[in-house]
Amino acid sequence: MSSPFHKLCPLWVALSLIPGLVCSALAQRLSIDSLAQSPTMTQLIRQSAVIFSGTVLKVEHHSANRPGELGTVQTTFLVQQAARGVRAGQIFEIWEWAGLWESGERYRAGEQVVLLLYPRSKLGLTSPVGGAFGHLNMNSLGEVTVRHLQIRNLSPGLSSNASHAASRVRARDLLHAIQREAEE
Repeated sequence: MSSPFHKLCPLWVALSLIPGLVCSALAQRLSIDSLAQSPTMTQLIRQSAVIFSGTVLKVEHHSANRPGELGTVQTTFLVQQAARGVRAGQIFEIWEWAGLWESGERYRAGEQVVLLLYPRSKLGLTSPVGGAFGHLNMNSLGEVTVRHLQIRNLSPGLSSNASHAASRVRARDLLHAIQREAEE
């Protein structure tokens, strides 16, 4: 005969995991934010396992169906330019904890982005390094907005073009500078 505790055990395990995941996500953000108000691109690169520019092909939400499961969002990208961990032309999928979407982390099909992603967790989940700092939206000209302080040590060419607090730089130039930095 099973005790009521055994019936509650999976629910207890699931509920006990949620605070840890939330704290882990917040800790990653806080560790970056504590380095400076705006981390440098070099700091972001060091923590990144995957860096690329690409187009969002598809976004799928997967709800938690059973106790112990996590809600996730699966996003599929076409990699245009690869700097680390992927190849140009590759179809690349990431899974994020659905809770990040409630805090503002979102993608739209057709959107063009430059992403710097943390290594995958044991559960296969990832997210942009430093939250919004590792998720740069490209405009129709292939440019991203970066803060001068983020790139001042990354590339003299990029820094001289970014004379204001925040400037637009070509995504491909940024990815080339990131590749050079990652090789050093």
